[in-house]
Amino acid sequence: MENTTNYPPPLAVSLIAHQNTVRERRVTQDGQPDLVWTYGGNPNGIATVTSPDGNTTTYFFNPSGPYLDSSVAGMWTVGPLVYRIEEQNGTIRKRLWSQNRTSGSGPQIPVRNAWVKRETVSVRNSAGDPTLTAVTDHLIDRNGNNLQTIEYDWVPYNAVGVETGATVKRTTQTTYYASVPQYNSFTEDPKSYWNMRSIKQH
Repeated sequence: MENTTNYPPPLAVSLIAHQNTVRERRVTQDGQPDLVWTYGGNPNGIATVTSPDGNTTTYFFNPSGPYLDSSVAGMWTVGPLVYRIEEQNGTIRKRLWSQNRTSGSGPQIPVRNAWVKRETVSVRNSAGDPTLTAVTDHLIDRNGNNLQTIEYDWVPYNAVGVETGATVKRTTQTTYYASVPQYNSFTEDPKSYWNMRSIKQH
């Protein structure tokens, strides 16, 4: 089996970082047709991946507005991160991005320590229209460890932003030996990751 990736000319690797993106992935199998994935999109925030079976998945990146955590002051971008995925079968996935800032730091451009605070999955009805959405909220500590995951029952689809959960179906909480404050606390803590030398080594 041979796995090759074709790049558009010129082939200089240094140009890949300058919008010279990967366009195709091809897997060659003995005695079988090649498996080909094609990649498309533009620098305006949309990318597509077409799989060997012809299904296309569309990715939207560079989130803003309702796809950013409004509780984080001064957060107006997180860069080229994916905030919405539209699958061939009608499933729509959304992400609400937040930021885990280091102690004492203000707005950071580019944003560092971006993380997904909320994920939603929407499904379509028999007419092909998105109707219901499952919502999952996450909570992390200053070290990026997951503290809590809340899964909600179905809520109506929201066409202009990330849905909010209503009825909790399951809550999962995790505790750690080195306990630190939540991501949105700016209290200095000796067990935070930027104070590694202060943690006792065993």
